[in-house]
Amino acid sequence: MPVIGIRMEKIQAERKENVKIEGQMRIMPTSRILQVQETQIPGVTGRVNVLEVSFEYATSYDPPVGEIKITGTVIFQEADAVRKQLLETWKEQRSLHPEIGREIFYRMAQHAFLVMMNLARELSLPSPLPMKLSTPEEGA
Repeated sequence: MPVIGIRMEKIQAERKENVKIEGQMRIMPTSRILQVQETQIPGVTGRVNVLEVSFEYATSYDPPVGEIKITGTVIFQEADAVRKQLLETWKEQRSLHPEIGREIFYRMAQHAFLVMMNLARELSLPSPLPMKLSTPEEGA
């Protein structure tokens, strides 16, 4: 697995009072990659080259009853050619290479959504990941 760690750097969560809710509430989770850079970290056999992929996850609500925002870094280790290709794609297109970035994005989303769902529960905000619940009669 090329993702060797995820580091949370900033967590912001706010519930706004006195906001009237009329009609449906829209929940808008968004994610974006802020930066991709190569660095070295200490390893068992000495210094190891890795990529640090900085990201931001945010959930906003309409009407604006609150907001949750998380920034962090995914630490990615892979062969030199793969790291260079990911870094080159970032520099040229400001996006992750689709094949290589899939696991980075999946792990980033998985980790951030767990934190966001807990924060939403603690602040009594709707879940940032709306889920449809079905009854046994409807079939799961």
